[in-house]
Amino acid sequence: MIELHRGGMDVGPSLIFEAGRLECLAADLRQMAVGQFPCPSDLVAAPVIARWTWAVRPMMSLEGFTSGHPRLGNTTVRTTEVWAIDLEAGWARTLSRLYVLGDAHRYVGQ
Repeated sequence: MIELHRGGMDVGPSLIFEAGRLECLAADLRQMAVGQFPCPSDLVAAPVIARWTWAVRPMMSLEGFTSGHPRLGNTTVRTTEVWAIDLEAGWARTLSRLYVLGDAHRYVGQ
C-alpha cells in the first residue's frame, strides 16, 4: 500500500514501480487465459524456489459499512487489498475499486 499524501514526499517512483509490476502480472494472466503458459525457455530463466510451502501474507484492507457499492449495495464489507490511500483527500484505491473514506471507526479509549 502506498500512502499518497506524505507531506510533500514524492511517491511517483513507488507508484510507477507498482504499476509496472501489476501490468506484467496482467499481461501474463491474459496470455494464460488464451492458453499460452510459460514455455521451457521461460522456466529456464526463472529462479527456483526449493523446500517451498504455502504461506499466507496479510494485506492491508478496509472494513466498514459501504453505501452505493455497485455489487453489494449498502452493507458491511471487507475490501480487497488497499493499493493507494490519501487520508487527507479522503479516498482509498483497492484492487477492485475506488472508495471515498467516511468517518473512521473509533475504538474505546480513542
